[in-house]
Amino acid sequence: MSGGIPWLTLPAGYLGSSFIGAGLIACGFDTNASKVACLVLAVFFIFTLWWARRNLLYVPPTSSLSFFLAWVDSMCARVARGGCCWA
Repeated sequence: MSGGIPWLTLPAGYLGSSFIGAGLIACGFDTNASKVACLVLAVFFIFTLWWARRNLLYVPPTSSLSFFLAWVDSMCARVARGGCCWA
């Protein structure tokens, strides 16, 4: 990490996600608040898809992510055929 104050910027992501998670859990107890939280999350998700539209589905063929995605795909196909992925 470069720049910023390490003891302040390092835990910022953990604290932010904890507060967001706590807010979503609190919204889960009320139907209207849950609907509003769902809409807010949907707007942020659509904004993220729009922002990353150029590189959305591109995975370099030599990256470890492509091998992981191939493994997940084969496990899903195996389970869909009625097999167990742990056997």
